[in-house]
Amino acid sequence: MPNRRPPPPPPPQASAATSSNLNNARLQVNRDPALLQFTSSQFSSSSTLVDNSMVLASSSSPSPINIPSTGTRRLHHNSRNLSAGSASEFHSSPRSLGPRDSSSGAGSPSNPFEGSPVEEQHHHQQQRLQQQSPMTRQPTQQLRRTVPGRKAAKSSDYALSVVFTQFENIADKKMELILNMGVDAEVDFRKLLASGADPTFDKLIKSLSSLAASQQKQVIDAVMRWRRAKIEPLDPALLRRVSESAPLSRTKDVSSILKERQSLASVYILCRALIEIVKSFTPETLPEDLGENLEEIVFNQLKKADPEAIRRSKNRTASMDLFAELIGELSNVRFASVSDRFIAELEKYNSQTIMKERQTHMEMLIRGMRFLKIKIYPLDALEETADFLSSCASFFKNAHGAKVKHSYAKLFVQLLLPIAGVAVAEVNFPAWAKAVDLVYPRALKMTLKPRHVLAGYPLVTTLLCVSRKEFFAANWMANVESCYQKFSKVKQQRFKLQCAYK
Repeated sequence: MPNRRPPPPPPPQASAATSSNLNNARLQVNRDPALLQFTSSQFSSSSTLVDNSMVLASSSSPSPINIPSTGTRRLHHNSRNLSAGSASEFHSSPRSLGPRDSSSGAGSPSNPFEGSPVEEQHHHQQQRLQQQSPMTRQPTQQLRRTVPGRKAAKSSDYALSVVFTQFENIADKKMELILNMGVDAEVDFRKLLASGADPTFDKLIKSLSSLAASQQKQVIDAVMRWRRAKIEPLDPALLRRVSESAPLSRTKDVSSILKERQSLASVYILCRALIEIVKSFTPETLPEDLGENLEEIVFNQLKKADPEAIRRSKNRTASMDLFAELIGELSNVRFASVSDRFIAELEKYNSQTIMKERQTHMEMLIRGMRFLKIKIYPLDALEETADFLSSCASFFKNAHGAKVKHSYAKLFVQLLLPIAGVAVAEVNFPAWAKAVDLVYPRALKMTLKPRHVLAGYPLVTTLLCVSRKEFFAANWMANVESCYQKFSKVKQQRFKLQCAYK
């Protein structure tokens, strides 16, 4: 019989105890709700966790200027219903980007989302995942690595935290310096807070503007929170220290003076920051609700300000100039809406009785339009500009009072003079030509009266520069001759040359 290989020995039989342990382990896996839930929907729960972490930047506290948006339309000499905003919107946001540690220095920015409900939920979910086995946790880790933009979102949030912390530190130091100055004389904000006074602070504002290109609401909310903190009660030690150095005649007024100084200085810094931030926006990147709220807040500041109080204070005047500049920057991306607000408000003064009663308010409102960004390209922008100028021209034609007439004349010169160097065929646009035809006769009439002549001649020469070729050829020589006859004195030579140069 041939040799055969002996068969292998049979495998050892599993003991009853071993089989029982395996079965119990399987039952434990099947009955454990935590393991069963993750096993059955591991990709679903993993994607949920990733989504929660990705939206941290948008889960911050709600914007203090978040109201429902309303559509904008061009207004043709008719008032539109505007939402009733309030100047107190400047005081309606939380303290700062996030909780600050008083022991940390300027170089250690705080997490802007620390302590939020979304952040705590994300932390607990991470702890539960770490308690699971590596085999179960692997799909979530792989999915996290494939999510695009997660690292970029965290980087932008960190950059905003760093830049805003530095901005807040410098702004607080400036506020402290202003509040510690004596009350015997008014502090000039332009020397301490205006652009160019502190290059480092200017760079930080520019950095905030760059971040606002992609984080509009976060950046605006941050500066609004900073402003909110500046309406807190004054430090008693500060009041006592300033009172001791104040003259006896001003001791009782120290508290009111410092409160007003605190409010005006913080508004000045806020407007400076918002002006640069709005410059980074385009019509596509500025959300409708955000633009509507900013527009409402700033316009109400111009509309409800007290002209007499502004005239008495150079700092109030400086703040109103910044409000006008800010509404001008908003008009660069929302011209139709901004200009409609001014036209609707000016229509309320379009009668002789009202203008006499509130002439100073009307002057201030007209001055608030001097920074509007009128455009002649593309065609839609030219139509909006021409409609706006036609409305202003009709108001100017019916204006009463020397100051109101002079305000309109200066406004037209400031708006139209930059267009004179670039306009070519646009001056032939029917609505544009109509506006020039409405303003020119009234402006020419002003040159005949001594009290209006200094406001009338610059307007006449500016209108000729933006008029049709035929209109210019028919009127420019008579204007030059009249100008040389009127301003023959030596003191008036410069003014005469300026008009002729235009």
